[in-house]
Amino acid sequence: MATLNKEYRYNHPVQDIYTVASTEDCFRAKMKEQHAVDIKVESRNGSDVVYTYLVERELPSFIPKMLRKQLEKLSHMSVRQQEKWTKESDSKFVYHMVTELDQMKIRVENTSTFVADGDECVNHIAMTFSCGLPIIGKKLAEYVSEENVGIMDNEYRMLKEYFAEKLSA
Repeated sequence: MATLNKEYRYNHPVQDIYTVASTEDCFRAKMKEQHAVDIKVESRNGSDVVYTYLVERELPSFIPKMLRKQLEKLSHMSVRQQEKWTKESDSKFVYHMVTELDQMKIRVENTSTFVADGDECVNHIAMTFSCGLPIIGKKLAEYVSEENVGIMDNEYRMLKEYFAEKLSA
């Protein structure tokens, strides 16, 4: 198992961030940034929503040799992602996400806590990565965790622009 903790700041009130971030349009914009295609809403029940999508991306040129065969599956994989938004108070929202990459037996859990900080919002992210493959599972989870740092930073930049556009009215 591998873990990843990050913190991002948005210059909008937490309630505004929640209103925009918890929409299907925002989800689709994030997935487009990650090269996802064929995005489907599998089910929706209030704040619980399950999405399925296909991710198509090129693999990095350097891949550890022992992981190459498994990581080749990352270039074209089906993903199932379940999301839940919970309002804990007017100044705090929690987003919980579970992503499953069945071909690689990888499970990613993310808990993002959005809290008010004056007129701004801070997102505290805690992620865990696990892999059920024997022998290389731990290394594969660590690799996916490391790769997610760049993905998260890119998503943060995209979301800052997205929120600015949607909340500037």
